[in-house]
Formats: sequence, structure tokens, C-alpha cells
Amino acid sequence: MFARIQQFLGGGQYKNDNHTGFFVSRGVVFCVLTLAAAIIGSQFIEVKAAPVLADGFTVRTMPSGQADLLTDFSFTSDGSYFTTGKNGRVAWVSAAGTAKTIATLPVVADGDMGLVGVAVSHNDDTSKVIYTVRTVLVNNVATMRLSAWTVAGSPT
Repeated sequence: MFARIQQFLGGGQYKNDNHTGFFVSRGVVFCVLTLAAAIIGSQFIEVKAAPVLADGFTVRTMPSGQADLLTDFSFTSDGSYFTTGKNGRVAWVSAAGTAKTIATLPVVADGDMGLVGVAVSHNDDTSKVIYTVRTVLVNNVATMRLSAWTVAGSPT
């Protein structure tokens, strides 16, 4: 059996006046390439068709009120929602989809920093409080700041 493998793989030594070496046959090259293809191919995930939503579910594109990168959103009890943008914009979007900028906060927006989060108070219908997380400069040091804000008015 070893002789058959050796015959398939081929190869051998050669000698000339100045050099002794080893040459590789097409069989060795074929085996190496086949092994490499198997290893590389096993690292790829099979591509499948896009998932289908279950009955009763739909995908709807909703306005964010952000001209720049949307970083977070939080819904209120009346169906409206707040969104934040990396560069400091806070928008309030009505349940009907009308967006209104309610604040532009100073932020440090380098890298992963900026206005990165918003949350609505658990009793937003009475307190009208939202919370934001943003990066600000404190003594020339970029610092994450959690702030509470009372929102007046309506999103329209």
C-alpha cells in the first residue's frame, strides 16, 4: 500500500553537479491543495435564504428624526418615542411618525463616544422624565454622563 501512495505522490531526489534536492510531483500538489480547500471551506458558514416572519408580524421602517447616526431609542406609554443621535440630537417622534428635535446636547463624538443612550421613565405619562447617556468633557477628560431631563410639550 505504501508503494501505491508513493507512486501516486511521486517526487524524489535529484542530483546535479552543484546541488542535491527534492522535487514534488503533481500528486503532492493535488493533496496539499485538496487539504487546504477542505480546511478553508469548512470555515465558511452556509448562506441561507432570509428568514421569513411568522404570521401576524410585519417589518415597518420608522422615522428616527436623526440626520446622523442613530444610537438609541425608547418608547413612551402613549406610543411616541425618543431617539438619540451620536452628535447630540434628541428627537421626539409622535405615534403618527412626526419627528421633532427637542434638544441638541454638547457631546464629545470621537470613536464610540457621543450621545449613546436614552431611556424613558417607568412613569413617563406623569413624570415626563427621560434619561440620556453622553460623553462630555470634564476637566479636559472625556467622561460618560447620565442625565435626567423633564420633557415639556408634545411630539407634534
